[in-house]
Amino acid sequence: MAATGSAGMPAYSASKGALAGLARSLASEWRHRIALRHFRLWPTRTPMHAKAGFDPHKFDWLLMNPDAVASFVVDRLESARRVNQTISPASLFTHRLVGARP
Repeated sequence: MAATGSAGMPAYSASKGALAGLARSLASEWRHRIALRHFRLWPTRTPMHAKAGFDPHKFDWLLMNPDAVASFVVDRLESARRVNQTISPASLFTHRLVGARP
């Protein structure tokens, strides 16, 4: 959403873009002191959708399981893998196939 924007959600799109830019800037500025990780998440099943007025049942097929996302993020944080990564249903599926933590 940060790269393409979304009708009716300019503040949300802008905030995602701002976080990506902040992560790139801090990673560059602090590269000799810390390893900064930035994860770009696809929509994840949370109460936020219902609070925003969306019917989560209409697009439940698109929402990622929060426990699977958490497991994926912890695995990446404990490894020396890519610094910036998009977490999508495909990456979670691959993560599960290669025998990562359940």
